[in-house]
Amino acid sequence: MFLTTRTYVVISLLLLCNTAWVCAVGAIYMYLKNLKNKNDDQTLNNKDSKTAVTGRQESASTPTVVENSMGTCSTNESDECSNEFCCKTQIKTATPGIYVFYGTTRGTCRRLAYQAAERLTGRSLPVPSSSNTAVAPCATCGKETGSCLESSPVLPFPPGRGLTGDSSFAVGSFLGKPVYLADLKGFEPEALVSAPQGTVSLFLLSTYEGGVAPDSADFFCRWMLDASQDFRLGKGALNKLRYSVFGSGHSAYQQNFNAVARAVDRQLWQLGGKRAHPLTHGDEDKGDTEDQLVKWVEGVIARLIKEEGVAAAEAVVTGSSKSKGSETVQKEKDDKEKTVGSEGAKVNEEGDEEEDQFEFEEEEEEYDSSYDEEDDEEEDYVSEEDEEEADASASKELPDIEELGGDGLIDAQEKQKTGGDETSDNANQPLKKGRRAKKPERGDRNKSTKAGAINADASASASPEAPEMLNRMLRASLTKQGYKLVGSHSGVKLCRWTKSMLRGHGGCYKHAFYGIRSHRCMEATPSLACANKCVFCWRHHSNPVGRAWKWKMDEAPAIVEGFLEHHRRMIREYSGAPGVRPEFVTEGVNVAHCALSLVGEPIMYPQINALVQDLHQRRISSFLVTNAQFPDRIAQLSPVTQLYVSVDAADPQSLKAVDRPLFADFWDRYLACLSGLKEKKQRTVYRLTLVKGWNMEEAEKYAELVKLGEPDFIEIKGVTYCGGGGASSLTMANVPYHKDVVDFGHAIAESTALNGTYALACEHAHSCCILLARKDRYLVDGNWYTWIDFDKFHDLANAGAEFESKDYMKQTPDWAVFGSTAAGFDPKQNRVRKTRRHRSNANSVVGTEDGEDEEVEP
Repeated sequence: MFLTTRTYVVISLLLLCNTAWVCAVGAIYMYLKNLKNKNDDQTLNNKDSKTAVTGRQESASTPTVVENSMGTCSTNESDECSNEFCCKTQIKTATPGIYVFYGTTRGTCRRLAYQAAERLTGRSLPVPSSSNTAVAPCATCGKETGSCLESSPVLPFPPGRGLTGDSSFAVGSFLGKPVYLADLKGFEPEALVSAPQGTVSLFLLSTYEGGVAPDSADFFCRWMLDASQDFRLGKGALNKLRYSVFGSGHSAYQQNFNAVARAVDRQLWQLGGKRAHPLTHGDEDKGDTEDQLVKWVEGVIARLIKEEGVAAAEAVVTGSSKSKGSETVQKEKDDKEKTVGSEGAKVNEEGDEEEDQFEFEEEEEEYDSSYDEEDDEEEDYVSEEDEEEADASASKELPDIEELGGDGLIDAQEKQKTGGDETSDNANQPLKKGRRAKKPERGDRNKSTKAGAINADASASASPEAPEMLNRMLRASLTKQGYKLVGSHSGVKLCRWTKSMLRGHGGCYKHAFYGIRSHRCMEATPSLACANKCVFCWRHHSNPVGRAWKWKMDEAPAIVEGFLEHHRRMIREYSGAPGVRPEFVTEGVNVAHCALSLVGEPIMYPQINALVQDLHQRRISSFLVTNAQFPDRIAQLSPVTQLYVSVDAADPQSLKAVDRPLFADFWDRYLACLSGLKEKKQRTVYRLTLVKGWNMEEAEKYAELVKLGEPDFIEIKGVTYCGGGGASSLTMANVPYHKDVVDFGHAIAESTALNGTYALACEHAHSCCILLARKDRYLVDGNWYTWIDFDKFHDLANAGAEFESKDYMKQTPDWAVFGSTAAGFDPKQNRVRKTRRHRSNANSVVGTEDGEDEEVEP
């Protein structure tokens, strides 16, 4: 059917009318929506203003309220406040400041942030014990902490954005700018977009296991990732911001080393931010992180002073040009350039700082929310000496920092000496100098850029002498925990079970399982460094980490002497404690056993064989524990009284989650270590630490691992809860009951993979621990022989001939056998039942009236 021309015209007019109607309706809808949003914003602003005024009114008249860099304050003339950033600081317009942000899990970066602020302001700042910081009361007005802050934003950004009063506060000033400390947990990242010109933000960031952001910086890092990939923000979103990033980590983590700091530095640059100082890698492996932080802060200070001097010189020249001739103007300009620094003030010759600051190589890569974007083949590139020479020049020619509130500038001679030859020890991320590469465009979301990394302690790596394992910070931390440090890498500590048996209150599970006398046992380690960061470690990860020995090494005889000296001194010191038996003290100073399991990885120590032999010559038995990451060291190990291997998971995923190993090939190393036990002729033990909700699901898989090493014994112990910590997510809910441990032991013993080879031999209910033993070796005529004949062992070990575990076994007493009524408690000891004043559901007090211990005679 054909339509006439008139029909086509009519249809076209109808369609046009319909389209116009739709457009008109859409326009009206958008107008009404915008009007509503405008009214909502007006209501919100009025509400914020009323909230700010509330609590500050001291009379019927309402004082004028203005926004300043510290929040909302009254302009009442009678309000006397001595704090320079409190009530008297009336800034009606947004002003730039210096902000020290930190993101932390265990509190390390928080402590470093406080030290950075101290260097900037020259003021002493006590580090708080919690992540939420607080402001000290005003010295004159005496108002309560936070009264001048209320809950209003601290950053000079629009109300409702930035920081809240409980997460940041002013600590002083530098170059006339207020200095703020701020936890990223309370920070709204969008506030960076509104930062006024001249704002300087310093970020101190750690990297958690797997390359993820620390808890307090998780939201900030995710926002930065999204923003750097969001085309709507534009490549100049942060063009008013100057920043610098300091990463705190350990290079042993290879591609995850300071991954979060590197990502944030790159993303800030992609969004248009300008570096106030290059990205700096704080590396625990290079020495004291605090010393590296000082170099970074002083580098930032030098750059800020240089820029402040340039701005001042240009301002003088501009003002003078209106009234003076060109020759006078030029003379004054030259004088100013000499004052600030011949290289630092020559802006025209320096050109665009950001263009010369770094040069990058373009390469395709993905970057996900885990910040683990780099593989082993990737490399970081640093431009030539332009950046560092400029910093060194400014440091050499500028005045002393003490005049400006700091403690000193970078040592220019040292900087010039090491600045051009800095390299990284990270095998997977070598830094290469002098290489020019194509630079990606700022704001390119599809290309990865690598920020040039400045080694914060290059001089240490260049030294021919190996560094000591323990720096000042680690020594202080371990000493505070009660460790007696021996030499540069060893330690000894008095075990709680040693103290218990000195008082006659019972021994540890080794006393029940193997017959050691706990009051004569010395707990020590020749290597405080470890290759794992286990979630259940009761040392709170305050010890060093490493994948190989690279430190100064002490001789084995000196270490053993140091162990004995410190241990005997601690025994004598404890002899004055209530209930200590003098005869046990006399026996205790004569050490008979050494548990090489205190902390760290003892087998890493290169002279471990010499140390073990020294102990045996003194007739001190050796119980050595390894974390199953060094199969070559296990193969080379000389005979020990008993060799333990920690078996904390049955599959790669669980092992990575529980042990958090440093090695990338951790699972292969793990299996090789277990297989290596089969070649050992002395007593071998699998040690399983059960963490409820983490590694208690697959008993059959554990049984498969048992077949690899065929150990003599399998110790299964419930995890010990040691309190909360920033780096540990464990709670009491993760601690299994003794019954749970026993059920798990039965499941392994009855598994089809083991076919009845093992059975439950002993238990120590107090320690929530059980022992599985091989029936074909240690069950003789219906009796268990899990105890050790120590005299026989020392005779065999010192004779030098080959011997086997069955040559020094001894019958287990009835009270230690699984199922006995004693449940592993020695009847010769006085049992102590702790009864505390816990309240039941009926709010009645349970326990003794005074809440003290009760001794129950055997």
